[in-house]
Amino acid sequence: MPIRTCNIIPCLPELDNTSVSGDRSRLKGRGHAPGIFGAAVDGTGAQSRVPVVVVQNAGRAVGKPAAESTKRLGLDEWWDAVIEAVQRASKVEMGTYMFDDTRLYEVLLGLRGSSDFSFKLCLDNKSYHGTTPKQQQRRVKTLLRQGAEVYLCKGIGRQGSYHVKEMVVDRRFLFTGSANFTSKSRNNKERCYKIAGACVSQALADLAAERADGKQLDWRSS
Repeated sequence: MPIRTCNIIPCLPELDNTSVSGDRSRLKGRGHAPGIFGAAVDGTGAQSRVPVVVVQNAGRAVGKPAAESTKRLGLDEWWDAVIEAVQRASKVEMGTYMFDDTRLYEVLLGLRGSSDFSFKLCLDNKSYHGTTPKQQQRRVKTLLRQGAEVYLCKGIGRQGSYHVKEMVVDRRFLFTGSANFTSKSRNNKERCYKIAGACVSQALADLAAERADGKQLDWRSS
């Protein structure tokens, strides 16, 4: 597997996130339709359609570009930063071996009704079809029915796994390290980082390639 390299200047201060409003009015819930990601499945099984905001220059950072930096954070501090960033986000792309974290799941559900929010999730194929973590399939299927894009990915070779642990928020910040996005990881010994700069673009390119190679789940057959 090729090693990602990029020029990172450790622990530089970041620019203020002034262009990403803390106003939560656009995030208020509106029942189970429309969904959190622009389209949802209503109680009858039909898909509700609402206008979706198309972001011009989608390859660029959403909002003010962040200064080149990398920060190693304590586990609790890292999780707090992840949750805060997602609460303010318009676009989240994530690749993870496993996913079931309760707080992150609740925040994503809390964003329903916002047609300009999108969430793309890559998961390990074998992990998704396994028995652990127990809440993974149910929570992923709920997000899928709300309009999230979910892709099942594989590792290199028959025995390999999709062992990625990355989240990119608004194309500006990369949250990564040893932690899966699971509730169990909150009790582990982990190394966690928040990164801005060149590595963010590289992570986005990797995630896009992995989605292209993966199998997209359909809410009707998942």
